[in-house]
Amino acid sequence: MIRRLSCLFFIYSVFVSGLVAGQSEVVVSFAGQQLTAQDIQPDEPTRQAWQDDPMRAARLNIYRFSKASEFIERQLIKDYAVRHDLSANPAFVESFKAAFASDTLTGERLASLAEFSALQFAVDKHLYERHGGRVIFDQAHPMMPIEGYFNVVQQYVAAEQLVINDETIAKMLWQSFARPNAITMQPDQIDYTAPWWNKITR
Repeated sequence: MIRRLSCLFFIYSVFVSGLVAGQSEVVVSFAGQQLTAQDIQPDEPTRQAWQDDPMRAARLNIYRFSKASEFIERQLIKDYAVRHDLSANPAFVESFKAAFASDTLTGERLASLAEFSALQFAVDKHLYERHGGRVIFDQAHPMMPIEGYFNVVQQYVAAEQLVINDETIAKMLWQSFARPNAITMQPDQIDYTAPWWNKITR
């Protein structure tokens, strides 16, 4: 009996260890920062809601990619800014706050988003000036120099500063740069003298 319990405990320990290892497996590494499998898993209510959905696998892939893509974008912005001595323009930080402050977006959350958005704009401007190429309108990232981002991501991968250990996420990342249905901005529409939110009328 004791031997049987010991055997069952051993099997359970191995099973739990496997789960923990799987959850802590590094999916993306970017300039020393890591994203694990656990970081890109939907919460339990979401998993339950998708359980009988015939599109469950596709939904899960999209969810996991969106989390990984967000991580890569944020790390790229921060690392690229440091490498090229770029910073958030204080005037653009304040104009962002003025444009988007609301009852639900205030305080530290607003300040953090404003700081990152102004830094992202500085990176966008630098990428376009260096690489030129296609600029698209994306709802979450208006006036995005997508060709510049593509070139820089290639450089990070070549330097092994960006390592993606998930084949599906890697494939979806490269596909995301095509954006065949995105609106391509014409040269006379591209203006990086000030961020897009400065044009919002309050």
